[in-house]
Amino acid sequence: MKKVLSLVISCLIIIGCIPVCAKETEQNYSDFIVVENEDDVTITKVTQSNLVNVTIPGEINGKKVKLSSHLFEGMESLESVIIEEGVVEIPENAFHKCINLKTVKLPNTLEIIDEWAFRESGLNEIDLPNRVISIGNSAFNGTKITNVRIPEKVTILSNYVFSGCEQLTFVDLNNVEVVRQGAFSECIKLEKVVHSGNLIELESCVFENCPVLNEIDVKNVKAFGSRVFYGNEKIEYMNLQSVEEAVMVKDDYIQGDENPYFVGEWYIKGGGISSPLSFSSFSGMMALKTVRVNLANFKTKGIGVLFFRTPQLDTIIYENFSPEVTGKWLCHEYDLTKPRNTNLVLYGNEDVKAYSESIGISFKELIDVNLNGERIRMDDCLPYIKNDRTLVPMRTIFEALGAEVNWDNDTRTAIGKKGNVEVKITIGENVLYKNGEAIELDAPAEITNDRTMVPVRAISEAFGCTVNWDNDTKTVEITN
Repeated sequence: MKKVLSLVISCLIIIGCIPVCAKETEQNYSDFIVVENEDDVTITKVTQSNLVNVTIPGEINGKKVKLSSHLFEGMESLESVIIEEGVVEIPENAFHKCINLKTVKLPNTLEIIDEWAFRESGLNEIDLPNRVISIGNSAFNGTKITNVRIPEKVTILSNYVFSGCEQLTFVDLNNVEVVRQGAFSECIKLEKVVHSGNLIELESCVFENCPVLNEIDVKNVKAFGSRVFYGNEKIEYMNLQSVEEAVMVKDDYIQGDENPYFVGEWYIKGGGISSPLSFSSFSGMMALKTVRVNLANFKTKGIGVLFFRTPQLDTIIYENFSPEVTGKWLCHEYDLTKPRNTNLVLYGNEDVKAYSESIGISFKELIDVNLNGERIRMDDCLPYIKNDRTLVPMRTIFEALGAEVNWDNDTRTAIGKKGNVEVKITIGENVLYKNGEAIELDAPAEITNDRTMVPVRAISEAFGCTVNWDNDTKTVEITN
């Protein structure tokens, strides 16, 4: 019996010496309840419901801190938050509906901001750290921030991430390549969007109901969803140099098809949609006047309308238009019987001419002007030929050549100065003056659509440039 008892005691002693496996322990820490794990500490709850100013530690007991989702959700008393270095992720709904939260200081260690993290909070400014790689759906939806710079490691911007930010005026997308659906929709004061040039895709409704947006470069964008700029009232010009895919409404619908097919997007069987035509990529751009589009890589299949409800659209400039594109591309407001925009003019090559004649829309030959191999943008007032001379907008060509421009309204004379060269040209006269010396013109300067048009060769040569004409491409080549 003694031997058995001795053996039991020995076993108990041995068991007592075995280390107990680490397990979660819950404890109070200042304003929080935390759970300490083997590798980290998670803040699971707040101990008070009326916190005003909060500092969230980056470490507790030497372990990195994690936050639970919905941690401060709906806390109306909260006004400011400091998150210390070490925190890597802000979880979903962490500060959702903290309506009086004005400022948040984020740590440089932060990498992930999950969906709805600050949605409908009172946040009015945010400085996103450079280490952030992901911002979740609706993360800042409905906040009061006025400007934002997306960190350089973020390449995809999530759905509705800044939607409804009614005070937002400026966005720097930085290296973003893809902007998901509705990301900036309902940002009614958004005026300017810049990026590094990597932007290649805008999904549906990205800038829907951003009426005052007037500056964004889309020349490198390859894919457009539906209603990208629907409701915009400021953008007058678009340069679509890289477009490959876009949403168009199939012409069957325009002819009465009850089941319209939106190319590349949806198949909709009626009901609840008052005007399916509004689903094309560039519909509802109320100020759009001029579009330049390069169709070299366009892949969207089927026949359709791309620009619908664009009442001011009067100029479409086609590059690389071909007969095979004609069968799938109706890039204007068109009802198969007559153009809705009666002033619409198509510019391009002979194929565009044939196409325009087939649908009863005006055509003009496209003439481009290059300076040292780079096209000078004149799309708002296109060059034309008169008396075998190409006329271009006066101010545009003077400024492209580096000259200062002045206008004498009394004599209707344009004056350009560059270095020791002064060029004067008067409306309607067959001479220009270079440093007082008269040079005869084959075509005088004239006013067209309230713009002063001048002969490009005479002006360029007066400033010492060489000018050549490429008849195959209908291009004026200026070498400075």
